[in-house]
Amino acid sequence: MKMTQKTAFILAALLVLGSAWGKARLTFSSMQKQLDVVYTEGVDHDGQSIAQDIQAKQNTARNCVTVARRYDSAINASLITAVENAAENLGQADSMGERRRLETKLDTAFASLSSALLEASLSQKDEAYVIGFMSEYLASQDRIERDPYHEKAAAVLKDTAGWFPSLLQKLTASSLDIYQIGG
Repeated sequence: MKMTQKTAFILAALLVLGSAWGKARLTFSSMQKQLDVVYTEGVDHDGQSIAQDIQAKQNTARNCVTVARRYDSAINASLITAVENAAENLGQADSMGERRRLETKLDTAFASLSSALLEASLSQKDEAYVIGFMSEYLASQDRIERDPYHEKAAAVLKDTAGWFPSLLQKLTASSLDIYQIGG
């Protein structure tokens, strides 16, 4: 069977396009995996990560709920439920965008509950606990904001900025799921 020059050209073009498509898809997938590892394990793979700090925020919020339950009559039950639900739902989030949205919900619910607790008549010991929880929570948030993940994510976003990388992402059905503060 003889191959015409036109057929050979079409076949070569398809091979070039197919390999470029595959390379682009692998590159975006690799970028996403690298970011996911930094998000969950930290830059140095030491566990000091955003995921760990979000878990710490969840645990702190749950501890605050434990104290709040001692003051059921003084604390609106919806504040307690909001914190419990936000902490639980955050643990089940599937995407970075959903995690970020639910984390914001937890931040709001925790702030409302801790404020209500400080306005209630707490024992001196429980008041110290709540103040400690607020400090722990803010420390976790501070670590999240300073985490080196954000530098890595910014570099990936810079590398994938522009019309051509955007086009390749659309053509390969690839999207980068990046944790962004405030977004």
